[in-house]
Parts: sequence; structure tokens; C-alpha cells
Amino acid sequence: MLRARQKPSISTSIISFIIIATLMLIAAIIFKEQFNFNPAVKALSITPDLSNNLNKLPVTTDNSDNAFATDEKAKELISIIKVAPPFEPMSAPEFFNHVTLSDKINGKAELYLPAGFKSLQAQRFKVGSISSDLSPELFSANSSNLWIEVFIYDMALPENAFSVFSRQRRQGSKSISISEYGYHTENAIFFTHGQFYVEMVASIPSLDVVNLMVELGRVFVNDHKLDISPKKINIADIFPAQFKYQDNTNLKLDKDSITLIASDAFGFDKFNNIYTATYLLDSLPTLTAFISKRESSQEAADIAKYYTNFLVDFGANRIDPAIEGVYGVEIMETIELIFSLNQYLAGVREGEDIELSKALVVELKAKIIENESLLK
Repeated sequence: MLRARQKPSISTSIISFIIIATLMLIAAIIFKEQFNFNPAVKALSITPDLSNNLNKLPVTTDNSDNAFATDEKAKELISIIKVAPPFEPMSAPEFFNHVTLSDKINGKAELYLPAGFKSLQAQRFKVGSISSDLSPELFSANSSNLWIEVFIYDMALPENAFSVFSRQRRQGSKSISISEYGYHTENAIFFTHGQFYVEMVASIPSLDVVNLMVELGRVFVNDHKLDISPKKINIADIFPAQFKYQDNTNLKLDKDSITLIASDAFGFDKFNNIYTATYLLDSLPTLTAFISKRESSQEAADIAKYYTNFLVDFGANRIDPAIEGVYGVEIMETIELIFSLNQYLAGVREGEDIELSKALVVELKAKIIENESLLK
């Protein structure tokens, strides 16, 4: 027999009303807050209107805080880099540190932070006047379809700047002569200068705009004189430019492949500050060489042994390369040879022919001995 439903008590009704009212209040707050974006998100999601009167502001040729001392609005648009016509500041500078870097480059911060990242300055610039050197089709009214964004990363050391530069090199890019390391794509340039890694990205792909950015990059380099000569990264002295194998077959160094891995190279947590380079045979990648300078000969020897054991733990088979002081393993049908020489840890990986891998090891050893005095 079904029982009749009991009528809720007054106290139960009051509690239910309070719960419902609280939920409605929370829903209203959430609805309101979804429109209050983080300022960094707003900055990234809004394309500034170039039809405003910003082109009336003076163009700074001074990075000091007094560049726009007579105009409060212009003072906010002080330039992080010296600019000259046709460029003018388009947005206020942005500054990011270890904590806020991901606000600007979400998804990439983990590349910069382990590599010694210190700070980032970023700012957009517009073209305030049509230059005779530029193609007319690039422009609409007030040049509102063309702007560039400049990113200046202070990586604390030249090696750190090279590390992030080398890890991000785009396929099909072409070298530029701003500094020792630099290249451009269809709409951007990338280069290092001392401890700085610089990116400039344009809203429109154009060789004309690339050339403009290259000139702007040269201004940056000239304006940031290095107080002391930075430690030279003698990549050419470490990796042989080419070497012969057996029947006079030449393997050539792919200079654009040279990379500095700041940490966890090849998945091994003791491998930090590892330079790598690819060697080509008939234009095809064939071998990868690596080298790293350690604090002491003992550290170099220990890490060579630890890395070999690390590979064996992951299923590699030990092999005897028949070269004194060289460890050898076969893993996933490729050959890997590892050795230490004084303070240097080095090796060859991804080889399919052990004799070819051994030939490059011999070349690496000879180069280290030949140039060790230059690498100190």
C-alpha cells in the first residue's frame, strides 16, 4: 500500500530556498566574471586599431623613461627598441618574468625557463608612413594592415640565447647577416646578440617587410653594445665540417642543424648543455654527433658511463666498438657510441653502420684535441 507524501516542514522549505538562492547568486557571479579577462589575455586577443591618432605621437630614438616626458599618453608608448620611420610604437610595452612568461607565450615557456630565461620585453609597432621602398599593395588606408611585434628575450648568457634560438629554427628558413646566428621566414626574423634572443613577427608575409625588420634588428645590435666579449661558441671548431669515409665518401656537417639542448637531452636527466649536429650523406641526414664541456674530466667520464647504463636499462645491447675509452650500444637498430676526453663528453648516435659511426668518433676526438685550447 502506497503511503501519502508528507508535506515538507517550514524549516525544510526555508533551507531549500536558501540553497537555491545561493546557487543562483553563484551562477550570476560566474556569468559576470567570464567577461573579465586577464589583462594578458586581452592584450593577445585584441588587434589594436591603427586608424587612431597614435601616428601623431613622436617616435622615440631613446630607450630612457624620459623619451615622452611631455606627453603622458605618449609616455605609455615608450619604445623598447630604437625605431625610425616608417615604424612607430603601436602598443604599450609588455614586460614578463619567470612567473608571468606563460601569460604571453603559453605552451612555450617550458622551453625558455630551463634555458636560463631572465626576462621578456614585447611590443607592437605600426608603419606610420608608406615608404617608397615598400610595395604599395602592402598598404590600405593608414597602413592599418601592417604591423610587427618585437620580442626581446634576456637569457642571461650567450649560450642560453643560442639554445632557445637553435631549438626553434624553422624548416626552410634563410640566414640573415644581423649577427652570428640569425634567419628569416616569410614574415619573421630570429637572431641572437650576446645574451639576447630576438624575434620580430610581421602581420603580412613579405620580403619587403623582412628587409625592414632586418634593418631594425641591426639597429638593436648597434644600440646594445656588449660590455664584454661574450664567450664565443666555437661550433665550427668542435664539429668537423666534413669527413671522408672509406671510398672517399664525404659526409658534410649541416650547420643549420647545430642545436644546444639545455637540459634532459635524449631523455637523460644528467645531459644538460649538450650541443648536437647532423651529418649529411647525399643531402640526407645520416648521423648525429653530440658534445658537451663538463666541469671536470671525472664528471665527463662518469656521465659517459651513466648514459651508457641508462641506454642499457632501456633495452640497448652493449657492443664493442674496438676504440679505447669508447662505449658502444645498439638500440632500436641504430648504433650509439659514447666517450669522454679530458673535460669533454661526446658521441655519435642514430648510425646504421658501426664503421661509419666509428669514423666520426675518430674525427671528433681529433678536433677536440686540436682545438681544446680555443674552447676554454
